[in-house]
Amino acid sequence: MKGLHRLIRTILVTLAVVVMCVAAGWLGAWRFGHLRGLRVQTGSMQPLLKPGDVAIVQAVPADRIRIGDVVSYASTVHQGEIVSHRVIALEDGIMTTRGDALEATDPPVPTEAVIGRVLFGIPHVGSWLDGVQSGFGLALVIYLPALAIVIGECNRLIRHYRSQRYVLAGWRPHH
Repeated sequence: MKGLHRLIRTILVTLAVVVMCVAAGWLGAWRFGHLRGLRVQTGSMQPLLKPGDVAIVQAVPADRIRIGDVVSYASTVHQGEIVSHRVIALEDGIMTTRGDALEATDPPVPTEAVIGRVLFGIPHVGSWLDGVQSGFGLALVIYLPALAIVIGECNRLIRHYRSQRYVLAGWRPHH
């Protein structure tokens, strides 16, 4: 029974740490080396990237961009927006992009605006993280496991100190 409790506690601690790291990292627009995760907001790149996916983007020098690459870049039209579209034309440091699901091309963009090349998408992770960031999601995924860990550790400490009281007094209760 004791081993089962220890196993459950270890699983809960591991799960809580992983979830907290993922959530904290996502809240800070996570980066890992030259990789960055971006949440897909629209269907402009379907079927490659769907709304709710996370696009994994690798930093790439402007001179390494090629026609056919899917790149993420800072929009020149909407400040603060990041666009992930396919390069369809490239000349003298200016590129033209278009979403795979769109017919219209985007306005020309300097290659210096490129954040990186999209390597792949992870399906549904963005939707899951949106749920985690809601009040109920945070409570369910972070606060509840953290509370379970705190309660478990308090119970363990109480049992430990109760057993120490008997040892210090020089006797143990008979069972």
